[in-house]
Amino acid sequence: MTSLPSDLPQSHDVPHDLIARYDRPGPRYTSYPTAPEWIDLTHDDATAALSRVAADPRPISLYVHLPFCERMCLFCGCNVVVLKSRDKVARYLAALTREIALVQSIVGDKKLVQLHLGGGTPTFFTPDELERLGAAIFAAFPPLPDAEIGVEVDPMVTTRAHLTRLRGLGWNRLSMGVQDFQDDVQEVTDRRQPDQKSAAIFTLGRELGFHSINVDLMYGLPKQTAAHLAHSARRCIELGADRIAVFGYAHVPWMKPHQKKLEAHGIPTAEDRWRMFNAARSTLMSAGYQAIGFDHFAKATDELARAFGARKLNRNFQGYTVLEPTHLIGLGLSAISDAGGAFLQNAKKLPDYYRAIEAGRFATEKGRVLTHEDHLRRTVIIELMCNLYLDFAMVEKRFGIEFGAHFANELSALAPLIADGLVVQTPHSLEITERGRVFARNVAMPFDAYLARAGAADKPRFSRTV
Repeated sequence: MTSLPSDLPQSHDVPHDLIARYDRPGPRYTSYPTAPEWIDLTHDDATAALSRVAADPRPISLYVHLPFCERMCLFCGCNVVVLKSRDKVARYLAALTREIALVQSIVGDKKLVQLHLGGGTPTFFTPDELERLGAAIFAAFPPLPDAEIGVEVDPMVTTRAHLTRLRGLGWNRLSMGVQDFQDDVQEVTDRRQPDQKSAAIFTLGRELGFHSINVDLMYGLPKQTAAHLAHSARRCIELGADRIAVFGYAHVPWMKPHQKKLEAHGIPTAEDRWRMFNAARSTLMSAGYQAIGFDHFAKATDELARAFGARKLNRNFQGYTVLEPTHLIGLGLSAISDAGGAFLQNAKKLPDYYRAIEAGRFATEKGRVLTHEDHLRRTVIIELMCNLYLDFAMVEKRFGIEFGAHFANELSALAPLIADGLVVQTPHSLEITERGRVFARNVAMPFDAYLARAGAADKPRFSRTV
C-alpha cells in the first residue's frame, strides 16, 4: 500500500457549526420530482410519452443499463445483479435488442446525440457481446458525428480487447470507478482494485484515443481520512484525468441492506466527510482543475469547465453535460427515461423485465408525468445545482410567472442560508457562494414542493447532504 501524504492542502473555510446545522437528509436531485414521489406507471404511459418524443425533431440520448457484476461492492447504491456464471447474458441482450425495436417503433427515425453504457459492469460482457449491442443501437438510432458515446468500465474485468473493440465502434469516452486508490479502504468495501490495475486501464484508454476519461472517487467510506482523498486526487492528477467526480457515499441501508456491513468499521461523521471532500477539492483546484457544480472537477480546457463558466451547464441521469436538454431514453433493467415530459422507470427485477419485453410491451413500472409546476421547479433546481446561479428573468420568461410572488415562501426560507453566507440574493438572481457549494442541495430544497408534504419525514428517504 502506498504511504499517505502528511501534507494536506490548505483547508477551505466552512465553519464547523455550519456543517452541524445543515447536514441533514436531502435529495441529490438527479430528478425532480424525486424518485420517492413517483407513482405506478404502465406500458400505456410509456407509449404516450414516447409518442411525444416522436413529435419532437430533436435528436435523443440513450442510457443502456447493463446490470451484471461479479461481486457486490459494499458501498454500492446501484441496481445490480451478481452473476457467478454467464447463463443470463444471452437472454438479457436479446431483451435489450427487442426493447430497442419497441422504442424505435414509437419514436421513429431519430439521430443519437448521446449514448452511455452504465451498470452494473458493462465490461462484464464480452467484446463480441458489446459489439452486437452497439450494432443494434446504431442501426436503430445512427449517432451524430459529434455524439458523446461513453461507457463505464471496471478495471478488474476490462481488457485491451474490450477497449480496442469499443473504440473501433465509435466509443469516445470512458468513466472509470476507483472510489479510493488505497488498498485498506478497498479491502473494507470489498472493492479490491489495485492502483496499478486502475492506472493500466487508464493508460490503455489514452493510448487507444478515448479523448475524455473520467475517474469516480468517493468520500465518507470507513477507514477513509482526508489524507486518503488527497492521495486519490493526486493520483488522478498524475494520470491526467479529464474529469473527476468526487461523490459522497450515500449510506442508505434501509434501501441497500448490504451496506449495513460497513457499519462494523464505523461510518465517518459529517465533519470528517467535509474534511475528506475538501482535501480532494483543494488538491484538484491547486493543480488547475475547476470545480463544476457541487461535486465534479474538470480541467480548465474541458468543455464542462467552459459551460460552467458561461452558466450553460446542464444535467441529466448521465451526469453533467454541455448538451442542450433533450429526451433521454433508458433501456434495460431499472433504467430510467426522462422523455416526453415524464420520468419512466423499468422493472427492477429481471423476471418482471423479461416478462414485459418478451411480450412486446414496455417494462415501465414507476415514474411521473410532470405538471407545469413540476417543470418550473425542476428548472429552478437544475440551475442551482448545475450553475450555482439562478436568473429570475429567465424563469419568468419561460414560465410566465413573477418570480418573487410565486416563490415568496421559498425566498423567505432561504433567509438563514443567506445570513450564513451560503447564498447571495439580488433583485434579479440567486447565486450560491464558494462557501455554499457544499450545501447546494440545501439551497435547492426549499424549492421542492414535495419535501414539506405530510408524512415525508416519517421514514428514511434520502442520504445526508454533507
